[in-house]
Amino acid sequence: MKIRTFLAAGTFVLSSCVNPYATRFQYAPGITPTAVAEHRAGPPSTSPELIQGSNPSSDVQAQEADGYMPIGYADFSAAPGFVPSDGAAKQGIAVGADRVLVYSNYEGTVTTAIPITTPTQSTTFYSGNATAYGSNGTSTTAYGTGSATTYGSQTQLMPLTIERDHYLAVYFIRAKVWLGAVYYAVDAAQAQMAGSVDAVRLNVVMHGTPAAAAGLVPGDIVTSVNGAPFGGVSGLMPTLMRDAGQKVLLGVTRNGQAITKEISLPALSSQ
Repeated sequence: MKIRTFLAAGTFVLSSCVNPYATRFQYAPGITPTAVAEHRAGPPSTSPELIQGSNPSSDVQAQEADGYMPIGYADFSAAPGFVPSDGAAKQGIAVGADRVLVYSNYEGTVTTAIPITTPTQSTTFYSGNATAYGSNGTSTTAYGTGSATTYGSQTQLMPLTIERDHYLAVYFIRAKVWLGAVYYAVDAAQAQMAGSVDAVRLNVVMHGTPAAAAGLVPGDIVTSVNGAPFGGVSGLMPTLMRDAGQKVLLGVTRNGQAITKEISLPALSSQ
């Protein structure tokens, strides 16, 4: 699972006292609660381990090398004081996580303005007089006063300054391990170096697994199984499982050099 997939979603500015680790949680692509149950190595933890992260990309790879699989993440921005201190752990329990990588970085000061509309009224006072003349030369004058009120509204902007932090949490389960490697399809340059577009590049090799025991390392490009192509990312695991419980030879390109590695595959019952 590539960490850049996790960070594709935009951030969220929190405006109320809720648990943003829950409201902003997303499962990783292809992961569902059912998949979590199928891939976990044991019962979920009642108290997930919280680990303060420093670099999401390298931290996730380190967790994968330790046998943990990322299942989802929460990514948001919020003003300090709005984020519950135990929010990441509570969401970890809710999704069955065994470990949680947590990050918090000062994002800066955000200056904005809130429009406030208030009612208004204005009253105008006036006075006047009029004189009327009769046919016999007499006249009379009338005087009067009055007022008129106009009702309306006005909008003013109230300046507001917010200190804002960015938060990220990545959730992991202890996963079942068979081969012990995380791999991806080769890009064009890697395919040219390996001489095959159907090869795979190892991104992570887990400690204490058959892949580690065979001497495989991150960056190795696997090109064949027992001298034959295997069809790329979708074909490697089915090909290896046909030889479960046996030793097979992997054709590997390492730093541009072709080498061979023998790997002892576990029996399928040991998954």
